[in-house]
Amino acid sequence: MFGSAAGPAIFGPNGCADRACDNGTLGIGRGSGTANYSYLVTPFQVINAKAIVQGTSVQYLLDDYDLDSATMLAGAVDTAVFITADSGEGFVAVEGNLGDCNNLSAWHGRYRSGRLDRTRQRHGCPLSLVPGQDVGVGIADVLYGTVSPSGKLPFTIAKNTSDYSATVIYDVIEPVPQLNFTESIFVDYRQFDKYDIEPRYEFGFGLSYTLFNISGVSVTRLSGTIDSEVPSPPSYSSPVYLNDSLPSLGSAVYPSDIPRYSNYIYPYIEQGAAELITYDPEEYPYPDGYSDIQPSHPSPAGGAPGGNPALWDVLVQVMASVTNTGSVGGSEVLQLYVSYPDVDGVEFSVRALRGFEKLSASPGQTSSANFDLMRRDLS
Repeated sequence: MFGSAAGPAIFGPNGCADRACDNGTLGIGRGSGTANYSYLVTPFQVINAKAIVQGTSVQYLLDDYDLDSATMLAGAVDTAVFITADSGEGFVAVEGNLGDCNNLSAWHGRYRSGRLDRTRQRHGCPLSLVPGQDVGVGIADVLYGTVSPSGKLPFTIAKNTSDYSATVIYDVIEPVPQLNFTESIFVDYRQFDKYDIEPRYEFGFGLSYTLFNISGVSVTRLSGTIDSEVPSPPSYSSPVYLNDSLPSLGSAVYPSDIPRYSNYIYPYIEQGAAELITYDPEEYPYPDGYSDIQPSHPSPAGGAPGGNPALWDVLVQVMASVTNTGSVGGSEVLQLYVSYPDVDGVEFSVRALRGFEKLSASPGQTSSANFDLMRRDLS
């Protein structure tokens, strides 16, 4: 086992305030949204315990920077490499990394040797998902075949950072960096499809210790639903105004009869600041294309909260079966995509995910899934 991420943190799992350090197994990111571990099981703990019971040997090197020793040791053993990339909130920095990820690189220059590129534990940044406090148990269960892996990538992993539509801002020259997202609906796999970019690992990719075969795919169109006219949505209700004037200035300032404690956030402001507050509609105009005139009738998709109830009418049913043709039990995720016909003036994605279901099956067993496609899925 190679890498500090395989073993315990130097200061213990909760030794660093707000989990603001990266010197051992990582289960969660850092910042005010983090939590104390009640326990943290490291991969070394579980794998070493299994090796003792089985009479096998575990060699390990937890120094991230000793590549020479790692390369020598890797030549004589099966290899599991554990690397990390931490991220969190901007009020705390770890090893020069403030807040979110500064780049897409693994930390500590971890293991650039080709002989050490096998199994990886990754956390925090786009390198991977955060594994949680039972990280060691989960990794050992997969490595030893106690369970068959069945996870699927919820994002696309590209071959080059330039393949992504958005990039990390490396040189911040303004107080609040602004990045305008102009890619419309073409995010992740939709962007890779649109520009025919070959990914390293596609959205939905996943490996398993067993094999699956998909069969029995059927598409049933429910009669009289697709071509029928969409029912009109309910009309807008008249607006209800609770106040016909702005609140008084006094309601915004600190009341004079309450004690004020430090480090407590009050919903009041100082008298002087309140007196300076003004509103100039010319200074804050409506965005281009926006109107403050309420339409008399909603759009066909509008109406009640959640939109036109007809959007949830089921128009098409899709069924499929998956058979475990391998020798061990496992799970497979069926993914349903929809492609749209060409429409003038409307740009659709090549395909759009409209359903997924995870099915478990023992060797030789078949499981089935049913997908309901609603009007909102096909509109």
